[in-house]
Formats: sequence, C-alpha cells, structure tokens
Amino acid sequence: MPHIGLAMHSPHSDIRSVPTTELDIDRISSLCHPIFEEARSLHPMISWAGVFGSVSRGTQRPDSDVDIIVGYLKHADFWRDMCSSLTWLMDNLAEVLGRKADVVPYLQNREMAYVHIEALLTAKTIWGDASWLITSRGSAGQILRQGYARMKKAREMLSCVQETILSFKTEWMSPEHEALCSSIFEDALTIINLIKAPDNPFYRELQRTAADLLAKEDVIRAYAQEREAQQVTRDIGTVLSNQQNIDALLAIIGAAKQTFRRAGLAPLNGNIAEDTATK
Repeated sequence: MPHIGLAMHSPHSDIRSVPTTELDIDRISSLCHPIFEEARSLHPMISWAGVFGSVSRGTQRPDSDVDIIVGYLKHADFWRDMCSSLTWLMDNLAEVLGRKADVVPYLQNREMAYVHIEALLTAKTIWGDASWLITSRGSAGQILRQGYARMKKAREMLSCVQETILSFKTEWMSPEHEALCSSIFEDALTIINLIKAPDNPFYRELQRTAADLLAKEDVIRAYAQEREAQQVTRDIGTVLSNQQNIDALLAIIGAAKQTFRRAGLAPLNGNIAEDTATK
C-alpha cells in the first residue's frame, strides 16, 4: 500500500478557493480525519484533536487560519512523540484544509500555558478519544479558576500598595515609617508569590508585561525576610507604583473572563462581573 502523503491529498486542492467562513466543524473534521488516522498509526500517543479559536466560535474571517489543538497521552515522550509528529501534522493539515493550520500540541497532565487553557476549554472535537478531552478539560478549568483567583488577589493587593505609596509619597521610605515600609514589602512579596505560583497559566505573559515588578523579586524578598540589610530606594517605590503593572494584571484578568464566557464556566466565586477597575 502506498504511503499516504501530500500527493494523496491532491483531490482537496480546490479547498484553497473556499473561504474559511464556509468551513464548518463537520467539514473540517471530515477533511482532517484521514490525516489524524495516519498520524496515530505513525505516532500511537496521539489521542485527540479539536478546533479552537475563531473557527470554533463561528467568528472567522474568509482568510482566517484554522487553530487546532492536538492531545497526546500522558506517557508520550516530548521529543520522540510530540516533536517528531508536529511538523508532519502541520504540513498535511495545511494541505487538506487549503490554508495555514496553527497546531498547538499538549501532553496530558503536563504544565499548561494560557493557550492550552483557552484551547482545551473551548475546542470542538474533530477527531479522537473524547475521554482524553474530558479529563484534560477538567484540569484546565480548575487551573483557570485558581489562576484567576490569584490574579484578582494580586491586583487588589497591588492597588492597595500603590494607594499607600502615593498617599505617603516618599515618606513611606523614611526611618519613622519602618513598620509601614516593611508591610509594603511583605505585600509586594505576596503579590510576586501569587503571580509565580506553580501551574499559574498567566505567569509567562506577566513575565513580559510586568517584567519590572518581577525583576525586583530578589531585593523585595531579601528586605521582606530581613535576610540582609537592604536600602529602600526610590527605584523600588517607582516599580511598585507603576500603573503598567496594574494594567498587566487587569489585561490577564480580562482574558480569563473572556475564556470563562466562551467556555460557559464561572470562577470560584461564581461572578465574573467584578474587577472592572478604572485606569
């Protein structure tokens, strides 16, 4: 039997003229099914695939790419199973779909980036074992809720720190306000710990958008824990009062709210209408 490759999918070449707005989930599933069947024969650890993003929501443009998440079993090897199959999948899926396929791989029970959370909670199955999705979706929902709660707390605490610093101006750094200064640094350390918690799906994004705050972790931690003498400087106050850090937290909280709505879920407190802060 000849190997099923790109040439075997040439009957689908006219699909390039079809706008993405006319590709529904059923048609995408039909087109991709033989690709995933062959992929599983070559890489048995591939278990499930789904479409997420604008196509799953029905908001795609005529020239939109197709976002696909591919699920691998928990015992899959990152290099042997996932990396070796990813390029093959992207090439063959793009061929049968007639447009770019953005493929996001996920190894079950591994650490999730935010794109995995969004994809797992909102994807529509196009192939594979539905039980894989049920297990992974449950984990994604729990991580989203916990991460959202931590980011809300971090934002609330940072707002209070900023209000205190602004109200005291530079006086909070003076010797007579040592207790206040210590309290501010302890709160700042708590904020950083909330952001850097294990399995926090927002941390990678905040490494970029709140980099100045996270970069001061060692100084803040040393002062808060009194492990060594640290001179409180205006630079630390500037970082803690930087509105961009609040904006970064509000942005990631907003992204989480959007994911909750798209997935039909609610946070731990059952209310996503909160945190509408003015800037």
